[in-house]
Amino acid sequence: MTKELSFREKPVGKLAMRHPLPTPVSFVKAALALALATLTSATLVRAGQPIDNKEVKETVAPVDPPYEAGRGLLTLQGPSGMFINPTSATLPQGKFTLQYCNFYPENHTEVVAHGWMAAYGVTDWLEIGAVANVLNVPVDTDLGAGGPLIRIRILRDREWWPQLSVGFYGKYGTNVLDQSTAFLAAYKRIPINEEGFFKSLGFHAGIRGTWFHEGFAKDESLNVYGGAELQLPYRVYLVGEVGTKGNTPAGRDPNTPYAFGAQWRMGAVNITFAGVQTGTTEKISLYYGVGTAIPF
Repeated sequence: MTKELSFREKPVGKLAMRHPLPTPVSFVKAALALALATLTSATLVRAGQPIDNKEVKETVAPVDPPYEAGRGLLTLQGPSGMFINPTSATLPQGKFTLQYCNFYPENHTEVVAHGWMAAYGVTDWLEIGAVANVLNVPVDTDLGAGGPLIRIRILRDREWWPQLSVGFYGKYGTNVLDQSTAFLAAYKRIPINEEGFFKSLGFHAGIRGTWFHEGFAKDESLNVYGGAELQLPYRVYLVGEVGTKGNTPAGRDPNTPYAFGAQWRMGAVNITFAGVQTGTTEKISLYYGVGTAIPF
């Protein structure tokens, strides 16, 4: 009886040694290992999954399209605009432009007018520069005048309100050409189809007052003007404008000033070509200009 019991105890002892009973420490270790494996697996699976589009939209800020300010090219008045009158757009910050124009009154070469403008964008809303004119007359005498230019944008073209700017420019030298001018200009752009042939339609409006050198004009001049531009591909614009009659050193304008033509506003290369009635001539006169814009 004793032997039998001892014989049966041996296998039990061997079984106990081969498969020991789990202890509380073993349970803790196993639980920790299982938790670590689960966390690692979830992280790896997450890393291999594509990022949800919703998360991209939340983390990446949308990029605004370039601001279309309706900035034109050099005008007979001096500052950039349509063909005769300045408009409201200021140069982008850090950009410099140099432009030249040529005007043939009555389409003759006896009298030729030359114009220059140099301007720099101090900020997106502040532009400073200079304008100048030289007039070649038949008596082999060149009449010239030049002076400062400043333009400040007050409002941007947003929602229902237009872009709005104020400016000042002066030309001083030959007394008959001396003048100081202040202006207020507005612009509103209406998109048509940014990917199509007719991209947008823009409207300009403004008012300018000019003070002449004492003794060369009886009265100051106050002009109200407006115009429109149709944007085509490759930044080609068809532009037209009209204004009220004003005063010059030669007296009151006999005709209503207006102009129509095209502007190619590529930036690195700018070209303008138009027919212009200044208000003082009998015929529409040829006007063209070239220029460039350089970022700094």
